[in-house]
Amino acid sequence: MNYETILPGHGAPGGKELYGRMKDYLSAAREAYALASSGEDMKEKMIQAFPDYGGVGMLDQQTRFLFPSTRA
Repeated sequence: MNYETILPGHGAPGGKELYGRMKDYLSAAREAYALASSGEDMKEKMIQAFPDYGGVGMLDQQTRFLFPSTRA
């Protein structure tokens, strides 16, 4: 497709480089999930992997879906 700007669901608009960054993020999330003992553990792993990314509070949402048995 002939376009220059991508509007991601979260974060600032960018170019086609956003696809590679998302692929890297999803790969890291898959690995973190495989190794995590809880939602909080996964959150810490993702923050360590992407310390400059914002939206840390959004990582709490994963616990509801990925770790339902650890919810209070």
